[in-house]
Amino acid sequence: MSIAMLPSYVFLDLETTGATPLKDRITEIALIRFEDGVEVSRWQTLVNPEVAIPDFIQQLTGITNAMVDNAPTFKQVAGDLLDYLEDTILCAHNVRFDRGACVQCKPSKISYTVRHRNTGEVYIAESKTEPKMIKVGCGESTSSRIAGLNSEQYAGRRDWVMKYHYGVQHMGLVESEIHAVLESYAIKDKFYFKNGARTLCREIFTCSFEVTMDAVKKIIAKHS
Repeated sequence: MSIAMLPSYVFLDLETTGATPLKDRITEIALIRFEDGVEVSRWQTLVNPEVAIPDFIQQLTGITNAMVDNAPTFKQVAGDLLDYLEDTILCAHNVRFDRGACVQCKPSKISYTVRHRNTGEVYIAESKTEPKMIKVGCGESTSSRIAGLNSEQYAGRRDWVMKYHYGVQHMGLVESEIHAVLESYAIKDKFYFKNGARTLCREIFTCSFEVTMDAVKKIIAKHS
């Protein structure tokens, strides 16, 4: 069967910070989508991997650290990527690697893209150890999330408490937009332990609960 006979397919190409999909991160996404053998759309974006690109990889791909400094993160473009891949067949030169890079891409796995459309809860958790920290996250059920944060020693702390949670549609999208509003308060040098591995924390902020709550209410209202 010729690929041109397929009803829908996408040619996907990724550039990454290295050759290990379980460890390295995406720096560029490019794709072309075909319907009934006819090109219907194409999309390309640089991606901020939130880690330094090795010198060798910069020379190999032509993508430098300066080029991705102001690019969106994978979390910010994951929903767009899912839209292009929905109800289609994925084609790539090394599809196992490209799919693996998407699935394992940090800080957000490709499963995050599904959360963009799912109904669930957005929550605010707070740690009152000085300096105080706020975490904004989402999930299908947030009732057990506090126990998880404390057992993981999120940001090195065990005093996280739930301050607010609210049911929303498109929870991943709502969460992502809240994070964008609070970006100037983001903390990017704290860690937690996931499956025994030291992992960089995401989604934590130095702003007050009141500032966070104001951002959350505005974004939820926007999507109501």
